[in-house]
Amino acid sequence: MEYMTAEQAAKAARGLTFEKVWAALMEHRAEQEEAHKRLNQMFEESNIRIEKLSKWAKEEREEILPLFPPCRRVLRHRCGSVSFCPIS
Repeated sequence: MEYMTAEQAAKAARGLTFEKVWAALMEHRAEQEEAHKRLNQMFEESNIRIEKLSKWAKEEREEILPLFPPCRRVLRHRCGSVSFCPIS
């Protein structure tokens, strides 16, 4: 959006009526609602893909883990906590 001087704004506003301004506002609102609707749809589709991928990863992990011998290795985390290897 370009900045205008007061004179330029006054010149641009000539001929505008309440009806024209209201129509422009309603058009902008409709565009915003449509954009919001598209974003929600994309968000829902993304969540579905994430759920499918998570399910697939869990199934793969459950299939692969029995192939490895149990592990009792100690894991030292960056925060300083200690835990055992989850493959046990």
